[in-house]
Amino acid sequence: MPPEHPDTPPPPPYPPKAAFLAESFPTLWEFEHQQARQHILEALRLSGGKKGMAARLLGVTRQTLYARLQAYGMGSTHSQENA
Repeated sequence: MPPEHPDTPPPPPYPPKAAFLAESFPTLWEFEHQQARQHILEALRLSGGKKGMAARLLGVTRQTLYARLQAYGMGSTHSQENA
């Protein structure tokens, strides 16, 4: 169905409010990354920084924990990490 006024531009892909939300709303990957990072930090806090114990709390091997620490840009330590 053609528009009533041919000079009228088409509507934006999102309503203005939704466009703002889309810009500030994290993607699923970003959300999962942030949540996993926070979960690792909490496990490290509960374990007193002991990575072996933190890995057991998380249900992963210590090697997996080290890989995740590196992947999430947390290095091999969590000292002073308050994200």
